[in-house]
Amino acid sequence: MWHIRKTLNGSFHLVLPRQLSSLKTHCTIAMKRRISVLICGNTGTGKSLFLKIYEDIYKKQSEKKNIKVIYLNCSHFAGADPRIAQAELFGAEKGSATGITSRRIGILKEADRGLLVLDEIGELSIEVQAMLLTYIETGKFRKLGGIETENSSAFIVAATNRPE
Repeated sequence: MWHIRKTLNGSFHLVLPRQLSSLKTHCTIAMKRRISVLICGNTGTGKSLFLKIYEDIYKKQSEKKNIKVIYLNCSHFAGADPRIAQAELFGAEKGSATGITSRRIGILKEADRGLLVLDEIGELSIEVQAMLLTYIETGKFRKLGGIETENSSAFIVAATNRPE
């Protein structure tokens, strides 16, 4: 079990058991090698804690001062038209779907050279998950309604309560 300890200067530190300390080491290695991470586990197993630890490690180890970290809870897209999630993640051209009245930049482009945290990624449609996989493998994607391929170097860490 983890707990919070107050230090002599009045700040607080998260004290982790040995298993989570080892997890921090694995996070650091994955981050340095630019390996995307997927955390699978039942509800209540600590996936959100892991995502927070990973985000903190990323911020501390980054050489940039203003590191971009974007968090998206994908459960907002459960049961919705997949084009909504696609437009949010990848961007969209004007008129590419109902309600898109101007060109949109997607979260992948916004998170370029930063960290994109996707919680409950299993709630995305299979089509959008496949598009994310293509992005993870190639670093390239296409906006909804777009004809040009775009690049981003956003680093992805994701979590789901669905089985692997």
